[in-house]
Amino acid sequence: MSDAFPFLAAILLLLVNPLLTSRARKEVKTWIDRSKPYAQAKDEAIPDYLSEKVVLDYVVYAADAVQIVPAIVLTAVGMVLALPGISPLVGAGVMLVVVLAIVWLDTRVSMMSPSAYFRQKVAGVSLVAGVGIVVNTAGLAVVALT
Repeated sequence: MSDAFPFLAAILLLLVNPLLTSRARKEVKTWIDRSKPYAQAKDEAIPDYLSEKVVLDYVVYAADAVQIVPAIVLTAVGMVLALPGISPLVGAGVMLVVVLAIVWLDTRVSMMSPSAYFRQKVAGVSLVAGVGIVVNTAGLAVVALT
């Protein structure tokens, strides 16, 4: 049962991720609001890609973009290590699937604008967190079945 704790902890952290990113967005918004009195340009003169809304979307995008590799690779390594007597062929197969998932997810996120990425949440969970939850649930199932 103790083998399941890392997967459960990862799932919990991924579910809490929206709260953490919303806190970061709030802090960035506070800094933007504090600096507005010193701005030398009117809001209408600021390009769309530098607008407050887009800058706040960048926060979520950046937070998730840096989680892609750890959210998936660490889980896969955990699954491979948690399986007793795993054959090298099965370990290599798991790692191949993980590498393909990382390449797909990283490419998908990289090709999206931060605003489009922010709007793509399902039940408040981003694409990266959702994939991380699925992968960790699979790891939990593998550990539970062994």
